[in-house]
Amino acid sequence: MPDSTTLKPNQDDINLAVMMHVGGIFFNFIPSLVIYLAFADNKPWLKEEAKDALNFELTTMIYYFVAGILVFVAIGLLLLPLLWIGNVILTIFGVINVYSGKRANFPFVIKFLR
Repeated sequence: MPDSTTLKPNQDDINLAVMMHVGGIFFNFIPSLVIYLAFADNKPWLKEEAKDALNFELTTMIYYFVAGILVFVAIGLLLLPLLWIGNVILTIFGVINVYSGKRANFPFVIKFLR
């Protein structure tokens, strides 16, 4: 199997990846999980992109959980909106990369799926 960085996506793959990333803002990991499970066998580029999005969304869930606990110490009240803004900004950068046919590389992500 060729390296996933050399795979070229078609326009349908790009459109699905864009919808998956935007859907992640509203539905967290559900869109990326559905895309990963539905297209893992026959679309390698989309599988890798869904894996990256799933890792990103699961990592942000952990960050939100920690910030939620820190609400009791008051710092979480500042962290929760900052996390949401960071999530939206990183997702927009990811969508821009995906729309141009590149991979969305998210920083500060725990690699649950490799």
